Amino acid sequence: GETTIEVSSYSGRDFILCDIPGRNDEVTYMSMQYISFFKGLTRRLILVQSTIKENSSIMKFLDAIEIQYDIVVNKMDRIEEEERVEFCEQIRKEISKIGLKCVGHVFFVSAKYPAQFPDWLEMLDYLKHYQT
Repeated sequence: GETTIEVSSYSGRDFILCDIPGRNDEVTYMSMQYISFFKGLTRRLILVQSTIKENSSIMKFLDAIEIQYDIVVNKMDRIEEEERVEFCEQIRKEISKIGLKCVGHVFFVSAKYPAQFPDWLEMLDYLKHYQT
């Protein structure tokens, strides 16, 4: 896919998705514009596919400014069924090893096959029932 180099917004029925530069070292995040942007969001979901390291710089940035975020591990359908428990544990170990402090939820989902992964419905419920 293409590399995101600036923030793009996509409106849904009850939400707006924002795509930001995410690969490590492609963008310097420390600017008042980025800080204000992240603080203004109701929820912050960091999407990863195979390793926490792929977006660790944005997570460390959010940790530094003490903003909570959630991690969505997508494409779980690509992980062999007998390896899924171990894969999920490895993701949790990476979070701990990297020392991420402001992680709220970690959801393991498949956008292609949402019914196969119960975290999908849990994530939707969590997003729909935001409490201030």
